[in-house]
Amino acid sequence: MAYRFIRLASLKKALRNLKNPMAEKEINDFIDTKLDGCENPRDRSLHYKPLKGTKLAGQCRYRIGDYRLIAIIDDTDVVIIGVETAHRKEIYRRRR
Repeated sequence: MAYRFIRLASLKKALRNLKNPMAEKEINDFIDTKLDGCENPRDRSLHYKPLKGTKLAGQCRYRIGDYRLIAIIDDTDVVIIGVETAHRKEIYRRRR
């Protein structure tokens, strides 16, 4: 089954607030071409990695250049929920 990608308000806000406008386009292109409609969101070719830690349990990240996209994969509803995105230096500081 193909997974749908859902953008939360926090992801939309984070995309608008990115300092690099090209990064916003690159991340949106990645979401639209690679994640929305994909069969296996845990495929390593998508630069997928599950996050570790008590607060981060159930979340994963996708590497898009120097930026990271934090998401939750819900297998029961067959959706990927985009939570947040930021530069790799900033994203993990916010999530602690």
